[in-house]
This record gives sequence, structure tokens and C-alpha cells, in this order.
Amino acid sequence: MRTRIFSFVFCVAVLSAAVGHSTPYFLLDTPADWHDALRIPPDGCISPVNPSLWDDYMANNPAFYPGSGEGLYGEVPMVYSTPELYVWEGGGGGGDEPEDAGLVMAWGEPSTSTGYTGAWQYDYTLDPNLIGTTLVCNVLPPQVGGMGQVTSVGLGLVDNAGFIRSWTWNCGAQVGPGTIAWNTLWNLSIGAVTPLGPDPAWATDGVNWVVPAYFSHAQFSPANVLSIIAIESGQVVGTMIPPGGPGPLPVLWNFWGGAGVVPEPGTAGLLICAALGLLRRRRRASE
Repeated sequence: MRTRIFSFVFCVAVLSAAVGHSTPYFLLDTPADWHDALRIPPDGCISPVNPSLWDDYMANNPAFYPGSGEGLYGEVPMVYSTPELYVWEGGGGGGDEPEDAGLVMAWGEPSTSTGYTGAWQYDYTLDPNLIGTTLVCNVLPPQVGGMGQVTSVGLGLVDNAGFIRSWTWNCGAQVGPGTIAWNTLWNLSIGAVTPLGPDPAWATDGVNWVVPAYFSHAQFSPANVLSIIAIESGQVVGTMIPPGGPGPLPVLWNFWGGAGVVPEPGTAGLLICAALGLLRRRRRASE
């Protein structure tokens, strides 16, 4: 089994998160939330992006670039790989064993000459208006010696015509323009989403603030968003150990947590998600 971690935990200010997907606000916080979201459609709302759908995205958005091709040995071509998904139940001690529940995404295979891009999507089914909302989340992109590394992470919105607006951070050994550092927890904030863009967006580790690369199709409509996509690229030549996996595996991994779609601007939304995380940890400590 190929295994790669991609946990994207959506926290929302309105905790009565929508059962119907016509509203942009929803909550995927507990293991039960994630298991429900991964149920077979139409009951579930999370699924891997398959190659056919990815090809459609690329055809509809010819100028879209999903992330860096800077692999372990320099620039490499990126090939799309359909990911596998499973739920990380949480309860770890931090680092490679996250404390909170989330989604594990697995994709790619060992190659010294090729990198791999993978993506999964949250499908609204309907097409709610995301203007004025903010996306927030935490991400820790890993790099394991000469075995493997995530080269970019990104979030995107897809409208009902298949057009994309996206925000992408490259990943590297040091913080730089458009680049966040490996093995460090970063808080991402995008929004409030505007009708025409570009939208305010940044990643911070508490010290550095990094602005992502921005892309938007000229006809993209944030008032008719069909899905949110989470996209990552990377290269692996050896084995890495994903949380909850059966041991070292020849795949990439990454953890996303404490993320959400909120009605407030980014700072307020981020504080809400941080508060939710603190409450969860206090509950665990008292158990």
C-alpha cells in the first residue's frame, strides 16, 4: 500500500457547520468527521482527484502551475499520481505523530528522475458563494534526509466551470520569497476571498511571513465554488514513515491540521482555530 499524509482539518467559526453543502462553512475536526467525509459519495464529500479530472483542470487552466519541480537532484518533471486517503486518528506526541486527527494522503513512487503531484478535493456538490470567507490551516511539510521531500503545498478553489484560483508555497531548507521551511509547523491564511483577486494570503511560523504564488483564471468565479482542492508535489527515492502507517514506505507524506473556512478575515479566523486546538488539548490533558 502506498501511503502519504495529507491531513487537512477544517475548523469553522460557525460550529453548526453545514450539513448541506450550499454554505461554505463546515467542520472536519474529529476522527468521526473525517470518517464520515470519506464515505462513498454521495454521502461523503472528500475524494481523491483522479487523473481524468486533473487533466480537465489543466486543460481549463493552461497557465496554472501546481508547484515547484525542484526535487532531490535539481529540477525534475512532475507527473500526476492519484492519491490514497485514510484517517489519522490523532493522539500522537507531535512531530511525525500529530496530536490531532486528520487526513492521510499517499501518492507517488520512488524515482530519481521524476517527481509526483497529488491532490484531493472537498466537494460542495452545490456551488456556494465564498466571497468574504477565509481559508485557514496548519501545515508541516516534511523532508527526510536524502530519502524524500515535499517540494510544494497549495490550496485551490474550483468553480462550476472548472476554472481555478490557487495559492502555492514552495518548500525548502530555508525560508525565502514564496518558500516555507521543511519540518516546521506553518499557519496558512487565505482571504478574505475577493471577487477579482488577488486575495490576501500568507504563511507564518510565528517569526516569518511568506506570501504564496498566486494564480487565478480570468473567468474564475468565487461566487460559484464547486470544490476546494489540496495539492502537493514532491519526490521520494527511499522510504519515509508516515504517521499511522505500517512502517517505512516508498512514498511521500505530509500533515495538515487545524484548518477551516471561516466568515471572518484571516487573523480572526486563525485565532478561532487556534482556540479550538487549545480546547482539544486541554480536554485530553484532563482525561
